Amino acid sequence: MEGFRMRAKLRITIIGKDGKVKERRALSSNSFVKNAMIMIRFGLFAYENTSTYVKAVDGSDVNINCGGYYAMYAGDAAAPEGDDSYGIFVGTGTTSPTPDDYAPESKVSHGSGSGQLYYYATYVDDIVVDGNDISFKIRRNIENLSGESITLYEFGVISFVNGAGQNKCVLLLRDVDPSGVTLAPGDVLKVEYEIIVST
Repeated sequence: MEGFRMRAKLRITIIGKDGKVKERRALSSNSFVKNAMIMIRFGLFAYENTSTYVKAVDGSDVNINCGGYYAMYAGDAAAPEGDDSYGIFVGTGTTSPTPDDYAPESKVSHGSGSGQLYYYATYVDDIVVDGNDISFKIRRNIENLSGESITLYEFGVISFVNGAGQNKCVLLLRDVDPSGVTLAPGDVLKVEYEIIVST
């Protein structure tokens, strides 16, 4: 009998500047890195008044056990428009994901200049129950306003956390698609992660 399973699905859609769908693709998702499991274990299953650390994207260790009255503040992936420091990100990195990844390899920054993309807000949807599957989606639109094509290989999710008074960004999911996704000028990329647990 199959037991509890947790997985992620990654889907992308490219919309041309004429508003028509140019491509839809479901990408292979390796997804969760060690940081995510540390936060799940600590936040849900094993709170202790001892120090527990995750590694922020800047390489620093973040103490997510504040002790005393509370543990860490809940993570937040719902980044506002124009903020590429957390939420869903895209990049040009091609190195395969590993459990110890703590930062994007080569994240594309927000903007409309050469090599940049325009990041709209990241949304975290409500939970949906479908039979034995319990899921929610994280989604973001990213537009190419640079005037030149760009090929993306790297996708993921970064959460904003407050650990022991430190405001830090922590990588939770990272995927690389070796075939790449090319955005022409004026294209909009819709990125969607679906997090699913099954009982």
